[in-house]
Amino acid sequence: MRKSKIATELPGSRPLLDIEVDADCDEPTEKIVGEIKRHSLRNAVVKLTYKIKESQQAFVREKEIREALSGAFMVVSLHRKVQREGGLRLPMDETMEVRKALGMYIDTKETLKPHRERLMNYAEPLFAELAEEEATH
Repeated sequence: MRKSKIATELPGSRPLLDIEVDADCDEPTEKIVGEIKRHSLRNAVVKLTYKIKESQQAFVREKEIREALSGAFMVVSLHRKVQREGGLRLPMDETMEVRKALGMYIDTKETLKPHRERLMNYAEPLFAELAEEEATH
């Protein structure tokens, strides 16, 4: 998605440049800067929105993007839309036991898997408290 639009100008006003970039690629900064360079920023009020995946956040060099926008009269918005990745939907619902749901969640996270037993042990007092609350209601 590459979309840019210039809002209607009033006589004597500055143009509003709305730049949107889908930066889902190996070099997101270069793609964003490239799209910025396609436009005349002189005297413009600029709004920039770019979409990236969660895993690409570290590869976006905001300093370079701001430098590319430096020719604008004013940058009113620099908005990053982050798309969550691997949205593995777990088959959970409200009837599932909390202990089982937590275990399933931990099993889907590579960073948590090695700590599964310890995390489940830490959660035991919470499970007991929940069970006690359910028994009294």
